[in-house]
Amino acid sequence: MTSNNILFDQIISTPPEGKLNTVGWLAVGGWVLDPRLLAWWNRLLASAEPCDLLILDEMGPLEVTAGLGLTNAFALIEALCYRLACVGIRPALLPVALARWPWAQPFALPARQEVA
Repeated sequence: MTSNNILFDQIISTPPEGKLNTVGWLAVGGWVLDPRLLAWWNRLLASAEPCDLLILDEMGPLEVTAGLGLTNAFALIEALCYRLACVGIRPALLPVALARWPWAQPFALPARQEVA
């Protein structure tokens, strides 16, 4: 596990002004996603090398219930080619995630405290 690559990009894009119904764009709730970027990310996830720390934020309803979005993340998580994975999951989807990944150890972050 020697990969030192760090990759970050934004998969959520805004279509050109006046083109909110652009053919091919994926509208989900209040989000509009560019399928070309989702495909790029899925290729990247499919070619990911073993690592010490895998962070995925987030596996949401698009992936977990609709089978869309960053679907290659499932295979990456299930390959267990990392020392630790931190995967963001919405509380409502936690039962589905735990059924798929019985080895997972969920934890909830404490409520945010306001600093005076």
